[in-house]
Formats: sequence, structure tokens, C-alpha cells
Amino acid sequence: MYQDETEAFWEACSGNVVKQDGFPLHRLMNALEVMDPNMDGGMPYPLELIARDDRTPYTAHSLIVSDSLSVQELCFVLDRMLACELEWMRGASLGQTLYTCVYYHDYVMLGIKPSAHWSHEVLHMCLLAMAKTCALQWHELMRQNVVDAEDFSGDTGGVALSDGVVVSDIVERLDAALQEVELVAPLDAPSVAARIAKCKSITAMSVGEHILQLQEAALSTAPLRMQAYFDVTLSRKFSSSIPLRPLPLPSAKRVLQGWLSVLTNDMGLVLAVLSDDSVLLWITLLQEAALTFHAQHPISFARSLLQTCMNNGVTVAGVTRDLEHLAASAVEELTQVSMQNVLARLEWHDAHEPSNAIGRKTLEFVRRMSGMIAQMLFVFAQNRGRQKRRFAKAYSVWADLVDDGTRLGTAVEAAIGAQEFPADTFQYVAQFFLVLQMVHAVGAGFDLDLYAEKERGCMYWILAQLYGEQEALCVRLLFLTKFPLCPDAEAQAESTFARRLKFLKRPAWCAPPKLHTVTGVKDDKYLFSTLWLEWKRYAAIPLLLAECQTWLEHSADTFATARMLQPRDPWTALCADKCIAQDAAVEQVCQATRAFLDQYPTDGRTMQWNASNAPWFWIPSLS
Repeated sequence: MYQDETEAFWEACSGNVVKQDGFPLHRLMNALEVMDPNMDGGMPYPLELIARDDRTPYTAHSLIVSDSLSVQELCFVLDRMLACELEWMRGASLGQTLYTCVYYHDYVMLGIKPSAHWSHEVLHMCLLAMAKTCALQWHELMRQNVVDAEDFSGDTGGVALSDGVVVSDIVERLDAALQEVELVAPLDAPSVAARIAKCKSITAMSVGEHILQLQEAALSTAPLRMQAYFDVTLSRKFSSSIPLRPLPLPSAKRVLQGWLSVLTNDMGLVLAVLSDDSVLLWITLLQEAALTFHAQHPISFARSLLQTCMNNGVTVAGVTRDLEHLAASAVEELTQVSMQNVLARLEWHDAHEPSNAIGRKTLEFVRRMSGMIAQMLFVFAQNRGRQKRRFAKAYSVWADLVDDGTRLGTAVEAAIGAQEFPADTFQYVAQFFLVLQMVHAVGAGFDLDLYAEKERGCMYWILAQLYGEQEALCVRLLFLTKFPLCPDAEAQAESTFARRLKFLKRPAWCAPPKLHTVTGVKDDKYLFSTLWLEWKRYAAIPLLLAECQTWLEHSADTFATARMLQPRDPWTALCADKCIAQDAAVEQVCQATRAFLDQYPTDGRTMQWNASNAPWFWIPSLS
């Protein structure tokens, strides 16, 4: 007695791979096989290698097109093409998806119709519209904002794209076809109209109620004579360096869910970015998308279009702002200092003291920061693996920018006064972006399952410290913003920051965090062992206050529960709206990890923190 548990299986999957906890994903590289195991592309394809639902007795040569198609037959072809288009947007090749339609090659590409019946006009124009949509997306993907053969497949199989077709002509002919359908088949018009609306505009699909009645895309469910309209092995006849295996299409339910995700999540993010030119708003949206990347897998076209809209190398915000807007917007939003006013005053200052050239140096610094912010936004639109690598590599560059901003800020303050430009402005803005990238460089390791079970406690601890730095920096920026408005608050600011966390310095081990977890280089082993001993000593500090015993026991139970969760769950929780409260809980959990760490004897020397290795770590006072 067997029971179908397919749906339960997919619901249990947190990503595209089912694996046990702790299984390193890099081992899966040995199991990847995307090409056709039979490289003899011209030979008939073995039936047993085709998905069971797509096995039919027909071949591409048995296509016999009738004078007319019923609505059910027409909708089946369009619904299967809808599934094919979705799979192409998710990374499959055109030869595995849209180009499996024999009717498209035999009639649409040649510009002929087998009959004057309205069904063939609708089918012809809808297929042409889908092909044109893919062609437009293909040209956007070729901007290389995303990686070919990794994020998407740019292989066209030697088949020409429909670049010569004008979009307005397609829309006009679709409207004319719909009017004819409403006249000759009014009962069937709603179902056909919904699919025509999708071809005209992808957003119209969200209001087309009849699109919910999608048919299954499998050929085994097709009307009998419609099975020959598709040939899943047709890609073997295309010009391709790697013959690809036939691709099984998802169910109608998953096709609908996929399109709704594209509409509401992927393209919704692009529209949200275009709705405002605030850099901090962009970063907020991109961070949310980055944290949910493995769960939602946004299509490559949306990620490429997102980068094009934000920054095309010359302009930003959908070509409405110049590149310097990135740094100017960040400075104004974080510190309430108008860069336009500052640059104007510095221009007047340089006119009287040309030897200093503070205005020119400031403009160069703003352009440099803008370029680095543009690169950071570009990285945020990549997958999590690239984000971790590139954010880690960018650490030293941003640290140099912090140092240069500190020196330049002092000179600008001396030139135009502290009321117009506090000396710490550039330093704190650059530091804000530096800490932000380090949070994601460390946190992405949990998304990618790069940390071993014994390393997670230490990495959670480091992540909590980074969040503490970020919190302290944001509070400092708050006071920096209030200072020009309320000079009397200086005493309050001094009192507050006498107890604040130390700002992020430049520990050498922090630049490439992945070296502490997955590498085997001897030099890095020594560096990481030093950090690990510091963590051991910190975890061994006794809690002298009696009231700490209660929350210690509670945190031990919390940690035991957290170990049963997915590795990325606590990391996602850290990024929730109430992150300050979560940071406090994570700090308690990290201290509870001493229960499963090797016990070290505690003596008087471990009661004092040696700040030479990591001076920016904050340690609770024992006094």
C-alpha cells in the first residue's frame, strides 16, 4: 500500500536541495549533471530518459494541423507555453522550454498560418508575443549584470530571436484577434481574453480570474491531437555546444504560484526601487530580498533589471539622477548634512584659498564613495554566495575610505565650520556601509551552511557583536544629526557615548571571514586559532551576579531548541524588525554555548580582556 507524499516532500524543502543538517553544499558540485548523457545529438532520444508525463507516441514529423482548434486545445498550448516561459525565466535554456513547440518553428517563425480561423490567429500572435517577451529579457540579461550559464542560460540554439517584430504591432493584432473571438465565440472569450491579456502585459495576469483555471502542462494530459504540437527532444537538432536533456515542466499549481511570485515579489521589488530615489530605502529593500533569496529565488531578469534601474554606470534611479546622488543621498539621510550646500561653500572657499583645493578633494571623495555604493548595490542583487565573497573582499577598500573620510572631514570642518559640517560626517557614513557589509558577509555563511556545528556558536557571537557595532553607530549618527539643531545636547551626547561600544577597527582576520571556516591554509589556521582561544576565554568568564543564573538556564534551553532549527533561522531572526531585543537574546544564547564547549579552567588572568587582537569587541563589565 503506497501513499503519494509528493506535496509533503516539497513543503518540507527549504530550498532546491533536500539534505541533512550539516551537509556542506559544496559537495553537491560532484553530483551536478545538466547535459544530455547521450551526446549523439542527431539520434532519436531514448524514451526511458524522457519524463513519464511527456512520453507520447508522436514525433515532430507527425504534426498535422487542423483548420480550427477548440478552446480547450488552444488553451492547452498556451498554458504549456506559459509553463515553458516560466522555466526559461528560472534559468533553463530556450531549447528546453519555448523552442520545444513544433508549431512555433513550422508556422510562427515562417510567418504563415495554416488556416484563417480565429484560433490560429490567436495562437500565432500569442506565441509571437511570448517569443518577443523572451527576446526583450534576453537583451537585458546580456548586460552581464548576472552571470550566463550560472544565473540564466543565454543559449539560443542558433535560432534567431524575434528582434524584428515591433511590440506595438503585436498588441494591435492581439486586440483585433480578441475582438473576433468575442464576436464568433462569446462563451469562450473570457478564457481566451485572460491569456491574451497576459501576452500583452504580464501584470494583467494578476486580475485575470480565468488564468486560475490553468491546465496541466504535461503532454500526457493534452488533447490527443495536441500532443504533436510539442517535441521535448527538439533541442537535439539545434546548434548547441552541450545537448541538454529534456526538461520536465512543473504542475499547473506550481506554474501559477511561480507567476504570482514573479509578479508580487520579483517585479514588485523593481517597482518599489523605481518609486523612490532614497539610497537607504533601496538598501532596506535589497537586504530583505537578500535574506529571502534561498526561499524565493528571484528570476535573473528581475535582478538584472534591478541593477540597470539603480545604476547603469553613468546615472542612477532610472536615469533620473547622476552617479554622485548615491553618496549625497546617503550623507543627507544619515546626517542631515546637505552635500549641495557643502560643495557650494567649499567652491567659494577654494576661490579665496586655491592652494588648499578642499572643494575639489571633497568632490573626488563623493564620487569615489558613490562608485563604491553603486558596487555595493550591485552585489546585493547577486546570489548569496557572491554576496559573501564580494562583501568580504570589499572590507579593506571601505576601511581605507573610512580613514580618508576622517582626514578629509577634519579639513572640511576647518574650512566651513562645525555647524555646517561636523568632522565625523564622512567617517560615520562610510563606517555605516562597512559594518552593513560585514554583517552580511558573516551572516551569509549561515544561509550557505558553511559553518560547522561547533563553529556556529562563535560565528553567532561575532554576528551579535557586529550588530552591536551597527546599533552604536546608528545611535551616534542620531546624535550627529541632532547636534546642529540642538547644540545644548552636547553634554547629553558626551554622557551617552562615554558608555557606548567602541567603533569598528580593522582586525586583519575580519577581511575574509570565510577563511576561518572552510579553508585549510596554515597561515589562516594560526590566525583563527588565536581568535578561537579568545572566544574560549570569553565563554569561560564566570557570571558573578546571582541573578544571571536564571537567564543562563533559560538561554541554555533556548540554545538547545535553536540547534534543532535550520542554520539560517536564527540569522533571519536577527534581521527582524525588533533586532535590538533579538541581539540581547542571541548574546545570552552565545554565552550558554560554554555548556558544550571544552571546559577551560578559570583563573584571574581570564577576568581581564586583552584588546590587542579585537579591540572593537565589547565585554560586559565584571565590576
